[in-house]
Amino acid sequence: MAKLAPTVDDLIEDLQCPVCLEVLQDPVSQGCGHNLCKLCMEKVCAGNAYVSCPVCRKTFPAKDYAVNKLLTMLLENVQKSLLDKSENPLPSNMCPEHIEPLKLFCKTDGNLGCVVCMVSSVHEDHIFIPVQEAVTTYRKDLNITLSALTLLSKNLSELQNQQDEKISSIQEISNRLEQHIKTQFAKLYESLQMMEQQCIQDLKQEAFQALKKMKENLCGITEKKNRSATDGRP
Repeated sequence: MAKLAPTVDDLIEDLQCPVCLEVLQDPVSQGCGHNLCKLCMEKVCAGNAYVSCPVCRKTFPAKDYAVNKLLTMLLENVQKSLLDKSENPLPSNMCPEHIEPLKLFCKTDGNLGCVVCMVSSVHEDHIFIPVQEAVTTYRKDLNITLSALTLLSKNLSELQNQQDEKISSIQEISNRLEQHIKTQFAKLYESLQMMEQQCIQDLKQEAFQALKKMKENLCGITEKKNRSATDGRP
């Protein structure tokens, strides 16, 4: 028995957020390849430098994720199909316009379609492929994108580590230089204090010797004056 093409409901199951378990809203891709709602991702990353994927538990830097444009487009198409289904009691895998199974995907419009849609004038010159092939193609594109993002994340992490090491090295050198400068200035200050004390001591000694000499001279002058006064007495 041939395998049936996946229905919209099957796609929805594959497009659920592993955190809130709802259909992905503004999907973002993590470094490990799994997708979360942007809001859920922000909650997971809040206040954390590194976070673990809720699916595979791999650890990666917080906010190391990117908007998944391909998946966003696919979700918009699925949501549009869901809206059509809510307004029409037809099964989810039936085209509401032609009442035919939605087995095709229009690459031009990015919409699901049936065999009648493919030949209708609305889709003239449009490219249709089987839904399963579309899913496989988008998954391959997503894997390529995720691989590129993973490599970019790895490179950015390496650059971040290098910058962290440089910052630590510069900080260490700065601390050593600061301590060296403080030590040298402390020694210089101590030397200046010793020079100050020595200068003051030398100045006091010179002043003492000068005053002593002057006092001796004064005493000699006084004695000569007294002798002169005595010798000249009538």
